[in-house]
Amino acid sequence: MSKVLGFLLVGMIFVSGCGQPGHSGLVGHVTITVDPSQKYQEIDGFGASLTDSSAWLMQEFITDEQVREQMMVDLFDPEEGIGLSYIRQPMGTSDMRRVEDYSYDDVPKGETDFELKHFSTAKDEAYIVPVLQQAIALNPDIKIMASPWSPPAWLKDNGDFKGGWLKHGEDDKFYRAYAEYFVKFIQAYAGYGIKIDAVTLQNEPALAIGYPSLKMSPEDQVRFTRYLGRAFAKNNIDTKIVIYDHNWDYDEFPIAVLTQASDEEMGYIDGVAWHHYGGRPTSQTKVHDMFPDKNVYFTEGSLGTWQKFDDAESLLYTANLIIRTTRNWAKCVVTWNMALHWPPHDGPIVPGFKGCWTCYAVVMIDKETKEITYRPQYYGIGHASKFVKLGAKRIFSNATMGLDVRNVAFENKDGSIVCLFTNSNKFDQSIEIKFRGLSFVYVLPAQSVATFRWGASGLGDVEVWITTGDKKMLLKRQPSVSFN
Repeated sequence: MSKVLGFLLVGMIFVSGCGQPGHSGLVGHVTITVDPSQKYQEIDGFGASLTDSSAWLMQEFITDEQVREQMMVDLFDPEEGIGLSYIRQPMGTSDMRRVEDYSYDDVPKGETDFELKHFSTAKDEAYIVPVLQQAIALNPDIKIMASPWSPPAWLKDNGDFKGGWLKHGEDDKFYRAYAEYFVKFIQAYAGYGIKIDAVTLQNEPALAIGYPSLKMSPEDQVRFTRYLGRAFAKNNIDTKIVIYDHNWDYDEFPIAVLTQASDEEMGYIDGVAWHHYGGRPTSQTKVHDMFPDKNVYFTEGSLGTWQKFDDAESLLYTANLIIRTTRNWAKCVVTWNMALHWPPHDGPIVPGFKGCWTCYAVVMIDKETKEITYRPQYYGIGHASKFVKLGAKRIFSNATMGLDVRNVAFENKDGSIVCLFTNSNKFDQSIEIKFRGLSFVYVLPAQSVATFRWGASGLGDVEVWITTGDKKMLLKRQPSVSFN
């Protein structure tokens, strides 16, 4: 295991019914029952977005090959690192890029290219494609979702990457061309050995702002789904089509799309993607309950200086985001940038652009020394990504009300059980986990995240991994415990 995965070894463990001499500060007692007979959604993975800024830092900015290799192992290797298992990939430009806006089919202003003769993904070959290829080599189970921030400008009514709407044209020729654009992108990436598992129709379609964006109405998404689904079918592409890709507080949008869609269009739609910048994750369950055959994806949630979180709060927010979104049917949980540099927080981004310039990434890289800092998000995500494998299913565990303790449980395909806990209190908290008539009691340190993993029978050792907000433990394995 790499050195970033742990510092100090401590363990506060006792079996059911036993006390712990000399331990103070405990308040209350939380009891959790885990029941794998009650199963919910299948899990695709946990990860972050490989923006242009992130990929450049990871591939080009870090020039020490040994340092770069270790960073990639720490991020993607399931054994030696945290095994990030889901990547969201911008299709072309986004609000986090160090180059000027670009698409895969740019032509001089005033011209069009309906036959996509100028289509090329060559710009991605410098650093985006190599990072993705190495990530896949380290973790072959990685799934990749692609999301556009803007179509080529010639497809839009304002002729600009920023804002505007997709043109219609005679026989919806702009929609048809854009669908073929997606096809060519997926085929080009397949040529690099990179399978695109899913696409969203548009990043944040309800927002037209001063960075790459496209406004789409629910009606637009229904129409585009029709052409995209047909184009995928014609070209034998099994990439999933996901709608919305915006905040919890506008659930009327995906509801409208799914209500208006025809049987044909509903057949093309795999699910709904969500962001955390407004509303509550219960919107995911609201839409899921209305359309239970549609999957739920959580695809973006950045941390930044605007939240004024300290490291402990950032750790807990990240882990609680995983708990809250998966308890509301999310099959993946993806934060925002994989890597950014500091100080100051400025991307890298195009000079003069004030996008997410105060964002924190999973790893932050010093602009001068190139030293890598593993942010609390790294450990918060790692408590899930390292243990919950592709194809796992969320299983029943009772939600804990009060006492600022949260949990979620999963069953891997091999039958192993993973239970993720957070203790947001500034004091230690006693919990009891019950499973198949057995139980054990554990004391969670103050402001900590814990992962418990055990075999299907409940017999044998229970692995315990802890990260504390004070950084005394960083995804550190503790002495094992046993059910009694």
